[in-house]
Amino acid sequence: MPTMEYTIHKPEIGKGGFSRVFRGTDMGCGRAVALKKSRCSLVIKKPHLRHESRILQLLQSHPAIPAIYGYAHLPHFEYLAMELLGESVSDLQPDGTKIAPKTVVSVVLQTMSALQHIHKLGIVHRDIKQGNLMCSLNDPSRIKLIDFGISRMFYEGEPKRRDPATKGYKMVGTLDWASLNAHDGIALSARDDFESLAHVALDLLRGDLPWGYRPWLEPRRIAQEEVRASKRSHTAESLGAGFPPEFSSLLTYSRSLRFNQLPDY
Repeated sequence: MPTMEYTIHKPEIGKGGFSRVFRGTDMGCGRAVALKKSRCSLVIKKPHLRHESRILQLLQSHPAIPAIYGYAHLPHFEYLAMELLGESVSDLQPDGTKIAPKTVVSVVLQTMSALQHIHKLGIVHRDIKQGNLMCSLNDPSRIKLIDFGISRMFYEGEPKRRDPATKGYKMVGTLDWASLNAHDGIALSARDDFESLAHVALDLLRGDLPWGYRPWLEPRRIAQEEVRASKRSHTAESLGAGFPPEFSSLLTYSRSLRFNQLPDY
């Protein structure tokens, strides 16, 4: 992948567990970009953003995958230049706003198309949530799927398992949207991206989910158990009550899939 020179504009426009995102300008052509920056020395063998850049390179050619422009690993930081996007779906839902079913259908169908593309290439995203669904800058009705930093190839055979009660266990994904398998320490596959998408759809419709994680009140270890119990106690039908049944059916269907089974997109 080519490396190019960029100007970074502060303040940051986003951040995650591993990196911060800035608006940048390609000094060669003047193009505005999103520039991810992560602290990483040259001795690190598996840099986080290099992994994401390789995943994105593999996934190019689908309209819901953002364009990637360049990657560089310098002595103290690594950088990833990619398509500049607009607001996230979470930005469109302030203070528990309920989103119209027609709009939610559009979000789900576009995300489902993106998942079909990445799953058929053997990749599982592992962190589907509103904040990772972005609106195109040129057409806000178009959804782009971002943040492939914890994406992995999935494999044939039986899923690996970890005991959630093990000291130091950290669930994969984001607590509110994670699948029950993630809570149970089971390796994630296509079915888990679908379950997270079902949680996203139901949250957009309802304005909230009954297990909303409150990080300022609960230590993460306790919250993981409480959210896990709440997800088990709420049926798909109860979560989707009052809305078209297809939404609750999506959650039921995702939980019925086998580890190696690709969904019927």
